[in-house]
Amino acid sequence: MKKYLFMLAAMAALPMTFSSCSSNDDNSTIIIKSSNTEFTDEAKKLDFGAGLKLNDDQLIKSIELTESGRYIVRLKETENSQDEKTRADSDDITYLTGFYHILVKGESYRLDNFGDLTLKIEGNVIYITIKLLNGNSINAEATTGDVIEAISNSQFTKNLCQYWQVNKTRLRLTNKKGLKLARDFNGCNLREIKQYIEDNSDCRIDETFETKSQLTNMTFSKYATFQLYYKDGIDTGRWYWVQESDGTLHYTWEGHEMGNSFEAGNGIVVFKNENECWLTVEAVIDTDGTDYDTTLTYMLSVVSTK
Repeated sequence: MKKYLFMLAAMAALPMTFSSCSSNDDNSTIIIKSSNTEFTDEAKKLDFGAGLKLNDDQLIKSIELTESGRYIVRLKETENSQDEKTRADSDDITYLTGFYHILVKGESYRLDNFGDLTLKIEGNVIYITIKLLNGNSINAEATTGDVIEAISNSQFTKNLCQYWQVNKTRLRLTNKKGLKLARDFNGCNLREIKQYIEDNSDCRIDETFETKSQLTNMTFSKYATFQLYYKDGIDTGRWYWVQESDGTLHYTWEGHEMGNSFEAGNGIVVFKNENECWLTVEAVIDTDGTDYDTTLTYMLSVVSTK
């Protein structure tokens, strides 16, 4: 039963099998208009191999600046660290994330609640300076070969790689006994959705959602990272296109490829107009031998990160 505890939260992260799109949905003709275009040319991801020492407990494995104005710092814990892990972390990986601001285009950036990042390129060498908020500085060198390539630079990818707000969540739940539940929820309160399912069916999900119950935003980057933002936390994972032409993508949590539909799977992306996107996912929930076919559609809109 433990995997069902994770079902709704996992569905919010694009797992499971995909559902078909309406023939009226034509992703190829839509271009998402973003108010965050100033960050488009600044997007980059630097991989630091063995890692840069942040403190006695953590190494910086990579720094990513996204097209939507978010930064993602991937940290590896050392043997000294005893920090508690979250469900989106692998055994020793955690994240710092927030908004960033351009100080000098292509060179210098302020990362909220982290510090200032400066990159100076000479030939194929990148000189890196990180001035942390505590006054300490980190100096390092990398090569242009340490810059991660984008998984795609297509219009589909540009459309997806935005900072999205979750406006509504559409639930559809059926079983072979004739049960049919359908409801639209404002935003995405996973605790509310769970309660509605259990109040109106015999389907049961053993998750209390004491934390990470209200999903508010999400973002994707062209460097295969996605993040979910809750009122009280963040989850991070990896994604790639399975069939880009019809909007099918695959996701997994960082460090986890479980072979379990609730831990990794596919989702469908449909761009509805120039600032809206729908994400649709499906799952089968087994409760006491009865299968409940569940579909959730997340109705998203582009929001500014400025």
